[in-house]
Amino acid sequence: MKKLYRLALIKTKDKIKILLIGFLVLAFPGISFSQVYTTTGVGAANWNTVAIWLDNGLPAATFPTALNSTSITISRTVNINLDLSIDQATIATGGSIVINATRTLTIADDGTNADDLTVSAGTISGTGFLNFATNATFNHARNGGTIPLATWNTGSTCLVTGITGTSPTLNAPLLGYQNFTWNCPGQTATITLASNLIDVNAILDIEDTNNQQLRFGTATGYTLNIDGDFNVTGNSRIAFGTTAAGIVINVLGSFDFSSTAVTASLLKSSGSYSLNVTGNVSVSSGLLTMSTGNNAGTINVGGDFTQLPSTITETGGGSGAFTFNGSVLQNISSTGTISNSINFTVNNAAGVVLNSPFSFPGALTQTLGDIDLNNQIVTLNGNYSRVSGNLVLSPSVELIIQGAGTLPASTSFSGTDLLRLEMNRAATTLTTSSNFTVTTLNLLNGTVTHSGTLTIADGGTIERRSGSITNAPTAANVYNVLYSNTGAINTGPELPTSATALNNLTKQGAGTATLNQALVTINGNLTTVAAGGTFAMAANSISLAGNFNSAAALTATTGSASTFTITGNCVLTSTTTPQVNNLVVTGTLTPAGTGNYRVNGNYTVDPGATVNAGVGTVTFGGTTVVTNNGTMNLNNVTFGAGANSMTAPITTMGIAGNFTSNGVFTNGGGTILFNGTTALSAAEVYNNITISGTVTSANVGQTVAGSMINNNSFNIGTGALTWSGSGTLSGTGATTVGDVNVTGTSCTYTASGN
Repeated sequence: MKKLYRLALIKTKDKIKILLIGFLVLAFPGISFSQVYTTTGVGAANWNTVAIWLDNGLPAATFPTALNSTSITISRTVNINLDLSIDQATIATGGSIVINATRTLTIADDGTNADDLTVSAGTISGTGFLNFATNATFNHARNGGTIPLATWNTGSTCLVTGITGTSPTLNAPLLGYQNFTWNCPGQTATITLASNLIDVNAILDIEDTNNQQLRFGTATGYTLNIDGDFNVTGNSRIAFGTTAAGIVINVLGSFDFSSTAVTASLLKSSGSYSLNVTGNVSVSSGLLTMSTGNNAGTINVGGDFTQLPSTITETGGGSGAFTFNGSVLQNISSTGTISNSINFTVNNAAGVVLNSPFSFPGALTQTLGDIDLNNQIVTLNGNYSRVSGNLVLSPSVELIIQGAGTLPASTSFSGTDLLRLEMNRAATTLTTSSNFTVTTLNLLNGTVTHSGTLTIADGGTIERRSGSITNAPTAANVYNVLYSNTGAINTGPELPTSATALNNLTKQGAGTATLNQALVTINGNLTTVAAGGTFAMAANSISLAGNFNSAAALTATTGSASTFTITGNCVLTSTTTPQVNNLVVTGTLTPAGTGNYRVNGNYTVDPGATVNAGVGTVTFGGTTVVTNNGTMNLNNVTFGAGANSMTAPITTMGIAGNFTSNGVFTNGGGTILFNGTTALSAAEVYNNITISGTVTSANVGQTVAGSMINNNSFNIGTGALTWSGSGTLSGTGATTVGDVNVTGTSCTYTASGN
């Protein structure tokens, strides 16, 4: 708003009105008045022809300039025939400006937020000069048309707001635009700038394309230099080109993509492009598609990279790439999605640091500088190649190598610890000479080869599926081994040979894992998980200090030297029947669950050891000699028909359940203690029998070669009790037999029972 101070010659019919205005100005000098200029009439006229101008609807006393007007509306053709400065001007329907040769039209800025020159219709043309002063704004508010050739001074803005379905013509200014802003909420079609936007000295803002595509070019290559920031916001979609090769966009500031459009920005369909950003790159929202055909698109990042929830991808046979080529440490973080063939290159001596979990979907190339994994979960899905630089470890790092692709001849790690290393890439070898400690090593597919010291942390775990490790790791103290294989494998260096290094051993997965070392010592628990395939001892041995949880098959080669030794306090909880060859107990064994287990070789209880009856059945499935030098009490005992045989110990063996003998039983010269509820299935020859429970045999006769002490109940119905040696029948229990036969030397009856 400008104060109106004017003395002018006026027409008689307007004299009273003008004098009244002048009186108000003199009487009330604080009052402001708008000087709103509009053209009148038709045809072409010079700007300084006063007769073509109205001022607030009245004939003007002079032509408008930036100093005497608050707005100017042009609805006819006006020739700029003098050097002139204006602001807040609008070229309306029917209007146009023609700048005469050698003349300069300057668009000034009055310091308000209003646009300084708006083209809502009409054109600007001529052979003169158009100059946008510092901070001035040009608003191209019409569809199609031409954005005039002009000089754009510092802070000036070319604002495009009126495009609907027709592309504007850009005249690339010699010195470039200052700020260029596209904000066309009425856009209804794809618009192309025909490779003519080539120089923006400050900020390029794409604020709204109404979910339509704004193409900077199509089939012609170009270079666009942006000295400030490049921002894509609002309901906007952009494309750098279609089939052109050699598109280069240089951004000295930062690139921010935070589109809210529901459809992707398709940067390129074929050919190639490079977006070179000196500053930061951020993708805050929307869908950014770096390639839709066979092209290769590259974004070179000189600063930090930040992705908030959004998607970066490519479609078709091409790829996208991010190259980090700054000169100071660059930060990388992503909470969005990066998918398909999006490649990453680190080429910065100062390195990069990952500040969030990060999955590299395509190739990772480490040309120069370290990649600091910074306690993140990091996944490599494609080729990983390395010229120099380390992967920097820290205690919470989880490094996952999966997918397909090559790995370096040598991967270099710095730092001493990581939480998890997962190798899950078939037919590929991870090779390193670095020294480090890992808590969990997952050998799912492929091979890990180390010539340095790879240490498994105390309490850590090696999981092996189809992968392998070529040489044994070092145990910080003890670690666990888990087999999750679905195909057949042999155990390897992952299983320690040290008697103190292995804590728990677990078998899951449907495949068979075959023990491939003479002895494995388990200081914790042995677990076979339901549907966990088979853990085959073959002819090798296991020493177990903890519990045995058996829900899948455990086997051993019958007749071999394979021995299963229980050295601690072992609770055998079984839902399946594990089978061992020789069983040695030097600690304590207590069956639980169904409690079944099978011994195909010898069963030995060492001095001081204990076998509790618990529950279930022990089956002797081969040629078994039982040796008991400790305390031995079994629940149900059975051995099969044919060649299966059992020789009882020379000492005492307790049986708390049923005794099913379908093979060959040899009494061994010791004592069988029946201390539960026992049914005898067949006629056998015992040495000594002691009964503290109840024994029945369904009318089947039994033979005693030594003595029998019955302190509870012995009832074989009509079966005969035969003494085949010299012994004594004693005890306080009831003895029921059919006949008593003495075929040996004598039988002395001293019992007090019946």
